[in-house]
Amino acid sequence: MSVKLILIAFAAASSLAMSANASAQGFRLELIDSAGNGTPKPVFITEADVLRYDADQHRLVLGYDAGRRLRDFSVPKAGRPFAVFAGNDRIYVGRFFDGFTEPEYRGVAVDIASLRKYPPSIVFELDYPPLVPKNPSRDPRNDARLVSAFRNAGLLFHDVWLDATCVKVFGTGKRRQSFVFDFNVVKVVKGRYGKRSVEFELYFDAGGAELRDAVAAGCGSGESLKFRLKFQRQDNETDPYLSYQGFEPID
Repeated sequence: MSVKLILIAFAAASSLAMSANASAQGFRLELIDSAGNGTPKPVFITEADVLRYDADQHRLVLGYDAGRRLRDFSVPKAGRPFAVFAGNDRIYVGRFFDGFTEPEYRGVAVDIASLRKYPPSIVFELDYPPLVPKNPSRDPRNDARLVSAFRNAGLLFHDVWLDATCVKVFGTGKRRQSFVFDFNVVKVVKGRYGKRSVEFELYFDAGGAELRDAVAAGCGSGESLKFRLKFQRQDNETDPYLSYQGFEPID
């Protein structure tokens, strides 16, 4: 009996240790003061607040509660400093702004002025204004430790852009109207994709009607109208699900 209790206690302790270690490896964003020190309530965004991290755009897509905190967040004119961590490692520091008012800021900046859509998202920009010359050699946003933290949590996503021609489109007849699109892939413009075709379903009110109207004239007609289809795929998957993001017609 005592041996069983010891084994159960050991297993529980090991589980807690593994959980704590996993948590220590995760992403978090802390508020800091102008001297770089922590504040009384430093942890502002945790890994649990994150729905996904779009690595190509440095965009953090957040849950409702985190979005509400950011909308209610008071940011002074000079900005509010923060630090990004992966586990116990501080990766970089930056500043929140509520509409950029500084003539120029060198570093990682996040503007929360346009935080309106759902799900809410913030973009970690390098230097401000956006057109100022960048120096990629000092860009800390793709630090391997940070990328690894998002990948291990299943939160890392990449862009996949495909130039493609429409083969067919049809309605599904579902209660919530949707369409299934079938395209032949002509060229992989961005990201990784190994198939010659791509098929996906879109709801009428989630991009389906717009894409259907755009391809209707030439889909399957032999006119070979080309479109740039924009997706995102989750990192670390052998047969990834593509999440549709939009399209552009190609002349």
